[in-house]
Parts: sequence; structure tokens; C-alpha cells
Amino acid sequence: MSNKKLVPTEPHHIKLIDALIANGGNITAAAEAAEMGRPNAGNVVQRYKDYILDKVEGELLLTSIKAARVMGDTLTDDGSTPGGKLRLDAAQQVLDRIGVSKRERVDIKVEATNGLFILPRKDIEDANTET
Repeated sequence: MSNKKLVPTEPHHIKLIDALIANGGNITAAAEAAEMGRPNAGNVVQRYKDYILDKVEGELLLTSIKAARVMGDTLTDDGSTPGGKLRLDAAQQVLDRIGVSKRERVDIKVEATNGLFILPRKDIEDANTET
């Protein structure tokens, strides 16, 4: 089996996936919108799961723009906005998920107490005279 992601081409499959993403993952409602049965919709979702994940990542990317704005607005907020802390936490989570705000830096410093010494080559004549 190839690693190529399947892309839906049938209109009712596309409609199902679009409805699923638009309604927040309610497969029953998405199946109704695409005019297909719930079991068949489940099979379509399994078949195109990589495609769906790509679309969800795209949605998250767009949401990250809003999250960045929330964080910027919080800097100038006087603290009177209802739910400000909750919005800030949600924005932080979105930005962390896409790798924008939380970056780990690893600095490695190695100090060797034992070193490796490379000695010059010992000539064959010197080896014969020592014995």
C-alpha cells in the first residue's frame, strides 16, 4: 500500500467532510447533510482520515491568527474583560499546538575529564632497539 493520502473526489464525500469540520465533528449531522447513512459516513471518515486531519490542521492554523490577536489584545487590556484569562489560556493552547509560542531550546555543553591523546607513530627501528 502506498503512503499517498487519499483525496475524496465524490461530491457526497466532500460534502460529508466539509459538514463534519463545520459542525465540530458531529458525524450524525454531517451524514444527514451529505444525505448518506451513518455507517457509510463512518467508513468514509476512516478512509479519508489523513485528508481530514490535514483540513483540521489548516483550521487550527487559521485559528492561530485569532489566538495571536487575543494575546496581543491582552497586553493592553485593563483586566476588566470578562473571561480574559480563559481566552488567554485558550490562545496559548492553540499557539502551543502549532508550535508558535512554546519552543524549547536545548543547549548542550560537554566537558570531558578524560581526553583522547593521539601519539606520534612509533618507528619500527625504535621498536626493534627496545627489545
